[in-house]
Amino acid sequence: MLRHLFMGERFAHQQEAPPLQATALTCLLTDPARHTGFRTSFYTLVRQALRVPAGTVPDMPEIHGMDLFPGAPDERKIAFLEGLADLAVAQDCALYRIGYRANRHAVTTKGDERDVLALCFLSVRFCLAETRPEAVIWPVMELDRTHGRQDLHFAGSMQRLDWYAHLLGTEPLSIDNRQFGEVLYHAKASAYGAMVDCCSYLLHLRFRRDSGGPMTPFKTRLAHIADRLDPIVQHDEIIDLQIGPPPIGYVQNGPTRFVSPLSSS
Repeated sequence: MLRHLFMGERFAHQQEAPPLQATALTCLLTDPARHTGFRTSFYTLVRQALRVPAGTVPDMPEIHGMDLFPGAPDERKIAFLEGLADLAVAQDCALYRIGYRANRHAVTTKGDERDVLALCFLSVRFCLAETRPEAVIWPVMELDRTHGRQDLHFAGSMQRLDWYAHLLGTEPLSIDNRQFGEVLYHAKASAYGAMVDCCSYLLHLRFRRDSGGPMTPFKTRLAHIADRLDPIVQHDEIIDLQIGPPPIGYVQNGPTRFVSPLSSS
C-alpha cells in the first residue's frame, strides 16, 4: 500500500509567550491513487474563493494559511478553509502533528530549530510505524531557503538509518526504516503542499486558543474549523521534552519524550 506523506513545518516564534513557543511538523498521509479527484476538488475551492468570472484565467495564487487570499473578505477565506478541511476528510487522509516546546533545544547545541524539526520527523515516523505498519510511505517535504540544512535533517536522517541498518542490521535500531521511501521535495506550487500548510495553521490556532494565547475573533473562528479535521487526526501533540533517561519500565509509545542532554564542548 503506497502512501505519500506531505509535510509542513512551523517554527517557534520568540515573540510569543513561552507556552506557545513550539516547533512542530504537520504531516498529511495521502493516497496517490486519488490525486486526480483531490486536485479537481482543490482547484474548485480556489476558483470559488477567487470568484473567477467565466472565460477568464487569472494567475494561480500561492496558498498559505497565514496569508490566505490577501484582500478577500473573511467569509470567503473561512468558506475555503472549511471546504479544504472537509476535502481532507473525504479523501480519507491521515493527519499527524507533533511539536516540541519546553527543553526542545536539548537536541541541539546551537539552538537551531531545524534540529528540533528533525526530532519531530523522527517522532512522526514512530507514530506511522504503529498506526500504518502495512503502508510503504514516501515522505514529501516543502523546500525552504536553507535546503542544504533541511536536506541534512530529512533526507539525511533517512540515509543515516539506511546506512546503519546496512552495517548493523535492523535489530539494534529503534525504528525499521524499510517502511519508508527516501525523502522527496516539492516547491510551493503544490496542491497537497497547500493543504498541509493550511491544516498546520488551523491546528496551530486551535493549540493557541486552548493554551490561552491571544486570539482575534477571526482566528477564533479558524480554530473552530480545526475540529472538522478530527476524524482524520491520528496524533496532534505539543510535547514538553524531558531531559534524562525515562522512568524504569517506560515503554515508548509514539513520539520521543525523553532525551539525553547534548554537550556543547
